Amino acid sequence: MSSRIWLIAAAVLCAAVLAATPATGEESHRLPALPVTSEWPNWPYRTSCGSLSFDPNVVFSEVPEAGLSTALDRALRQEVRLVGVKTAKHGWRLARRLSDRAAFVRGLPGAELESGHELEHIELAHRHGHWRMESYGQKCWLWTMRKGRYADTWFLAPGQPPLGPETRTIRIITGAHCSGKEKPPVIVGKARFDRVGTKLAMTIWLRHRGGGGNELCAYGLPPFPPIKVELPEPLGDRELFDGGEYPPRPATVYEEPTEIGL
Repeated sequence: MSSRIWLIAAAVLCAAVLAATPATGEESHRLPALPVTSEWPNWPYRTSCGSLSFDPNVVFSEVPEAGLSTALDRALRQEVRLVGVKTAKHGWRLARRLSDRAAFVRGLPGAELESGHELEHIELAHRHGHWRMESYGQKCWLWTMRKGRYADTWFLAPGQPPLGPETRTIRIITGAHCSGKEKPPVIVGKARFDRVGTKLAMTIWLRHRGGGGNELCAYGLPPFPPIKVELPEPLGDRELFDGGEYPPRPATVYEEPTEIGL
C-alpha cells in the first residue's frame, strides 16, 4: 500500500474516532426530555404564549441547551440578566427561530405561577445588527394553535351529570359575555377529539358574534348559555381533558369568578 493510501486511511480512521467520541464542554450540554412529552406523545397541534408558535413535541424533548455559544445565545444570556435576579441563565430551550425573531422557554409547561417551575418565555428581535429583548413573561400559558388560530378553552357546565363510562353528550361553558350586544359563540366546524391512552382531549375553535374590538367589557355579565357537544363514542374508562391549552387540562365544572378584595 502506498504512503498516499496510508495517509488517507489514517485520516478516515481519525475522523471516525472523533465522531464516535462524545463532545465535551458547553456545546455538548443537552436538556432532558420533560415528562409532558411522554404524557402527551405526538400532540397534533402547535402551541404559543407569544408571537411565535412552536411544536411542543420537539421543544420539550431532549434538546441542546440554549444560551451557550452563538451570538443569539450571548444575547439571550445578556437579556436574561436584565430581566431580574430570579431568572436563571441556564435551562433555556429554543422554541423557534426566524431570521429576525427568536423565542425561548424555560421551566415546566402547566406549572403554577410562583411554584418555582413555571414556564418562562422570552422573545428576542434582531434589529440594526443586534439581538434585543422584545418581550418577557414570567408565566407562559401555552395555548393550542391550528392554522394560525388559537383554540378556546372550555369548562363543564354547572349541572352536567358526573362523567362516566356511558357519557356520550356533554354541556360546556365557553366564556362570559363581554356586552349585551354579543350573541353566543358557535363552534367552528366540529369539536376535535384526540385519544392518548386512557385520555381523551377535546379541542374547540369558536366563532364569536357581535361586540367589537374597541368595546369595553362590562363586569358581572353571566356566562354564555352552555353548548351541547356529542362525543365520538361513549367515554368509557377515559378521562376527559380540555385541549385548548398545553398540556391539556382535566375537564372541570365552571365556577363563577369571585371578587378578591385588596
